[in-house]
Amino acid sequence: MKKPATPADEPARLQCLLTTNLLDSTPDERFDRITRLAQNYFNVPITMVSLVDKERQWFKSKLGTDMNETPRDVSFCGHAILGSDVFLIPDAHTDERFADNPLVVGPPNISFYAGIPLAGYDGSKIGTLCIVDTSPRNLSSDEIAVMRDLADCVEAEIALIHAKQTATKLTEREERLRAVIEAIGDGELTLKDDGTVNTCSLVAAGMLGVTADEIIGKHITALTPIDLQEVK
Repeated sequence: MKKPATPADEPARLQCLLTTNLLDSTPDERFDRITRLAQNYFNVPITMVSLVDKERQWFKSKLGTDMNETPRDVSFCGHAILGSDVFLIPDAHTDERFADNPLVVGPPNISFYAGIPLAGYDGSKIGTLCIVDTSPRNLSSDEIAVMRDLADCVEAEIALIHAKQTATKLTEREERLRAVIEAIGDGELTLKDDGTVNTCSLVAAGMLGVTADEIIGKHITALTPIDLQEVK
């Protein structure tokens, strides 16, 4: 058995995967719908949306198997994410990379495997849409095209989830900023014509991390970063 190699972008790939928040999440009809379509179209017993974690592959959606995950070093999907197009194994029993793989010689008794890598928001390959049969078979060029289309649908759902999460984070940041602005209250600071501080409220001084006496009479540039002063 040949263990899958580690992608060159592994740290970034794992970070992209973790950012999706999909690992160990609850079943989602958006993904289950696609695995059902794949199972019906290709007439295979097993279809999955697999996410390749650091030491395991975890199934976000699965039909035809009770497994929730498998070790990464025995996974077919670990090999599939090394490429950018379909990873096709017509008969695992005659392929030296997989002939003695525990997923071939034991449940789910994989013989045929086809997987399309799934890209995350940064292009990293975070998993696959894959179909499995217990008997040898192959795919036509038209069938491979359909697999690509279905994989595109999975990627679109992942991208939508990421976009919603990003929007939520931005909203939360805006709310925190608004709360800070509202909390400033009397955070007032006034300047003389020459740019020196004339008055500074206790709230404003607290926000700046100084006392009012320390700041009154100093030029406003003393409160700005050095690089900004140089720009001026």
